[in-house]
Amino acid sequence: MQCPCVKRQRLAAPSRIVDSQLVDSLAQGPIPVVIDVGHLLHMVVWNTRSYADVIQGYVSYMYLQRHYPNRLVVVAFDGYGAQPSTKAVEQSGRASKVTSATIAVSPQINTSTRQEKFLGNGTNKALLIKLDSAELNSVGILTRQASADADNLIVSTALEYSRAGPEVHIVCKDAGVMISLIDRKPRGESITLIQPQSGGVDRKYVDIDKLQVSLGPLKDVILFAHAFTGTDTTSAAYRRGKAQASELLREIPSLREEISIFYNKDAYEDGIAVAGFFLAWYVVERI
Repeated sequence: MQCPCVKRQRLAAPSRIVDSQLVDSLAQGPIPVVIDVGHLLHMVVWNTRSYADVIQGYVSYMYLQRHYPNRLVVVAFDGYGAQPSTKAVEQSGRASKVTSATIAVSPQINTSTRQEKFLGNGTNKALLIKLDSAELNSVGILTRQASADADNLIVSTALEYSRAGPEVHIVCKDAGVMISLIDRKPRGESITLIQPQSGGVDRKYVDIDKLQVSLGPLKDVILFAHAFTGTDTTSAAYRRGKAQASELLREIPSLREEISIFYNKDAYEDGIAVAGFFLAWYVVERI
């Protein structure tokens, strides 16, 4: 049972800081682009009869004959059912809201259920991803699949290509990817995060290098700040948001010093407990 003083927090980065580091346009040319394909599985509407048509719809969209022509494209998929994970908990929660029976998916079979119900079943989605991957590979699009959540795979892939070239673009709306990029991207390597248009909010282009600079000392504790103030798998103190906690961490060096113990793989449990209680009290009492 969840403690009444904590709640599930929406994923968010310090939006005011992020919005100050937007760029108006992207560099052009043969720049690698890494795409989080999870949201596209839902965004591309199935106006089709067979699964062959469904697969071709995704290929047409992601092949980016319209979106990213003449570029190296890598798409990253979440994993489904391979092993227990925090992502599996989230997937199970979504499936409990809307799902369908498991379907023997093949290109020749006609669709027999609504798109959202089909995608609510992890086995169905895994089969569709397998077929999608084969078709994408056949037209020159690279595919990679994580064992569970694809966030780390997306960031690792982008960093791999950024070491070899002047710039990389990532298409992803997940704030967790942005937070990981802020923490992991070496200074000087150019990565732009493209946040797709969603819910009436226009597409955004975020310069990660400039964002790292603007965050100042908060950059070095951004992973902890993100987890401690609530994610899709961790709770947050009730009515205590990310923006307020982030400002405290930027302004108070002693708080950042307390957090350093959480980055020490050899830290003792008692020291972590003391630091945790101190931070929890500070967030609840001072924000």
